[in-house]
Amino acid sequence: NWSSTTKLPSAFSQHSAVVNNGYIYTTGGVDAGGIPTSSAFYAPINSTGSIGSWQNATTLPITLDFHSAVVNNGYIYTTGGYDSVASSPTSTFLSAAISSDGSLGTWQVATKLPSAIDQHAAVVNNGYIYTTGGADSIGNSTATVFYTSFIASTSTLVSGQTTSFYLTRNTNNAYDQTDWSGGNGQLGPATTTNNKFTSSTNIDYTSTPGSITSLPAAGTSSIVLADSQAVASNNTTTVILSFGSVPSAGNLVLVAISATRQAIATPTDNRSNTYNLIASKIISSGGVTSTLALYYAQNVNTGATFTITETAGGAANNLSMVIASFSDIAGSALDQSNSATSSSATSFTSGNVTTATAGELYFGIMTDMGNQNVNPGPGWSSFQILSNNNGNQSLWAEYKVVNTTTTAAATWNSASSDAYAAIVASFIP
Repeated sequence: NWSSTTKLPSAFSQHSAVVNNGYIYTTGGVDAGGIPTSSAFYAPINSTGSIGSWQNATTLPITLDFHSAVVNNGYIYTTGGYDSVASSPTSTFLSAAISSDGSLGTWQVATKLPSAIDQHAAVVNNGYIYTTGGADSIGNSTATVFYTSFIASTSTLVSGQTTSFYLTRNTNNAYDQTDWSGGNGQLGPATTTNNKFTSSTNIDYTSTPGSITSLPAAGTSSIVLADSQAVASNNTTTVILSFGSVPSAGNLVLVAISATRQAIATPTDNRSNTYNLIASKIISSGGVTSTLALYYAQNVNTGATFTITETAGGAANNLSMVIASFSDIAGSALDQSNSATSSSATSFTSGNVTTATAGELYFGIMTDMGNQNVNPGPGWSSFQILSNNNGNQSLWAEYKVVNTTTTAAATWNSASSDAYAAIVASFIP
């Protein structure tokens, strides 16, 4: 007989669920208001089969629904799905390490699927992952089946990531492959060098035998979005939000706030960190006034929990907040910032900032006054979206890490003209 157990933290559908080593996980989906989410949750499975308390897991880097998730060898993977920012199915393949306490590490982008699909199924067997059927990029059902080995799918490393493929050398060529034989299982050149296994290969060959850890190449940045959360509330003056993955000591924490007919105040947290205002902008349209503000705290203190509170001034109204934690940016300093508003535009821009050094973090936020379908600008990763469906105060956040000195603006594109305010800031690691 079926029995009820601990409810999910909130109502959602079109998500995916998996189990691993005594824990159950959910990823993505669409909430009760029809808004896609990047949330992930996990809970312990009791010996009776019931489920313990749900906790926030590391959020996905994009909003996803109609995707499929699997687990293999201590990692959780998502395949395809519907990307609400792009308003189309995606070929994205994501992975996150599962810790012994059930929590998830930072999501990484693995080798993409050959084409975009959603509403499909995925399974694993003997080191391979398979996707079956689904809908293609124009919504047609497909009979396509894709498969790949987990080793091949994760052979592109990011800084600090360790994977279990092997490295061999033959006539000054480095190869990654599925075994030590030098023959069967060879996947192709990973690096070609005239110096064999010197530091120029950007591979730490002194790591534990059987694994390879990538090192940051000269002139590159290892800044990583560690976690982000978002909340939108109506008829309130206060919002409170906790990180699902507590920031490490020394991380950079950014707080974006958008409010209707309210004065934004400096946010606070339960770790006594100081938040500095980067910029704020006010826009008015149709008799309604909205305020947008961006704050940061550098080299943060941390603890078992990390909760941020914003209390706005004035009568209760719509209030939204996005919080983000970035790692490998200890000692960071605000470099440049810019902001802009417009009463009518389809291309939203913050105005340009020029970085002083290579490897800086760009962070952009935007609020618009209409119910728009907004897409991030080229090269930007959109990671939190609070649209103004259901009367919410809109708030859009995006970021990118640039490995060269450059001039750029945070940008978004909309199908319809709208009033907006946008802010961008760059940070020196």
